[in-house]
Amino acid sequence: MAAAHRNILRCRNNRRLRVERVFLDCSNRLEIYRDVELYKRFRFTRDTLQFICEICFDVERPSNRSLPIPVALSVCTYLRYVASGDLQFTVADSTGLAQATVCRVCAHVSAILAAKVADFVKFPTGIDAARVKQGLGAIAGM
Repeated sequence: MAAAHRNILRCRNNRRLRVERVFLDCSNRLEIYRDVELYKRFRFTRDTLQFICEICFDVERPSNRSLPIPVALSVCTYLRYVASGDLQFTVADSTGLAQATVCRVCAHVSAILAAKVADFVKFPTGIDAARVKQGLGAIAGM
């Protein structure tokens, strides 16, 4: 009987234990770091990072959760991953995100940037393509 009573008390105590909530540090990386630190970490200047964030304004996906990842954090996480060549675990540790979140962020941001590449990268066609080939041939000594 005493053992059953102890089990009941233990169950009640377990219900009372609260799991500590962990909140993501959503501070804007563009505001935290100085210009030199931004360039060292992400290989871009502050203005360029702000421009990329404006391009990727739809990175912040609607979520049923309370804390969606801000655009600046998503873009900086992706650029840190690409610029450093580190594993996602390393980037996750440095940003405070989970590795699975870093994976989703990288996939989403890279898809958005790949969809917009035609707006910024133009390949020569026709006569311009022939000139570029001749110029490259001259550089290579062909």
